[in-house]
Amino acid sequence: MKPHDNQASLLPRIIYIDWSTMLIFSFFSLI
Repeated sequence: MKPHDNQASLLPRIIYIDWSTMLIFSFFSLI
């Protein structure tokens, strides 16, 4: 049960990091 919960928590984190990276890339592209 615990490993499954950890995996589920990891997915949103990866998505959040991906979003942050995309935002940073957009910012750099604008400049």
